[in-house]
Amino acid sequence: MENIKIDDDEILASWDAEALYPSIALGKCIEVIKNLLNNDETLSTRTPLLPNDIIALLNLCLSTSDFVYNDTHHTAEDSGPIGLSIMVIIAQIWMNHTVTEANKIATERNIAIPRSEIVYMDDINGILRQNQEGNAHIQYAECLSQVDPRLKFTCEIEDNKKLP
Repeated sequence: MENIKIDDDEILASWDAEALYPSIALGKCIEVIKNLLNNDETLSTRTPLLPNDIIALLNLCLSTSDFVYNDTHHTAEDSGPIGLSIMVIIAQIWMNHTVTEANKIATERNIAIPRSEIVYMDDINGILRQNQEGNAHIQYAECLSQVDPRLKFTCEIEDNKKLP
């Protein structure tokens, strides 16, 4: 992002998902993945598996999330385990989906949408045209948080054209 020009009426902002992995609604995310697979015209060139086969494997891998805390066994429902390597991909897909849906919400409400968005794990960085109230970044964070009630976002804005 260092080569992107920020206009005088714009700010650099970063939105951070709080506790991303346990906040991903796996059932909903698997539906998003199923839609992506069903709409992928090149899938058959990369794998002999059909979308339903891949979804069945995902359901198997993500069917339970067990952990021990204070010598007590716990099972987290509809939540991905942090140590499972496939959760990195699941998290990225969920965050991209969240941004897409938040942009739809923002458009419906006439709220500024960031440009030059970069999504990496639990962070979204972008350049946002500031409104007169100076709270466009907060309004956009609210749109992100409204995509799914389990996922909440915080926001930081630039200080001297740099993020803290």
